[in-house]
Amino acid sequence: MVLICLLVAFLGEKPGLLPPAILLLVVDMVWPNFYYYPAKLWFGLAYLMSIIMSKVIFTLLFLVLVVPVGAVRRLLGADAMQIGSWKKATGSVFTNRNCTYEAKDIERPY
Repeated sequence: MVLICLLVAFLGEKPGLLPPAILLLVVDMVWPNFYYYPAKLWFGLAYLMSIIMSKVIFTLLFLVLVVPVGAVRRLLGADAMQIGSWKKATGSVFTNRNCTYEAKDIERPY
């Protein structure tokens, strides 16, 4: 608070903020826990904003990135999960992988 008052007084050329800055500095030196409750309130507000804004940001990212890609793939007829043939044919839509795994497959899976 003191720094803010001093910066506004110096940069904004408002010398009327020097007495409040001096008063706040004296209060800080005499009573160090003066800002405990305002800081607690401020950090609580920041925590609430972080909860809300992360959901907003991820929702916007989903709507901007994932939904258009899915819509384009649907328009082009892509069906990677074979949803169109699910329960329509007598055979299975699952793929049989007759593969024998070796030690190198586990050491370097990708």
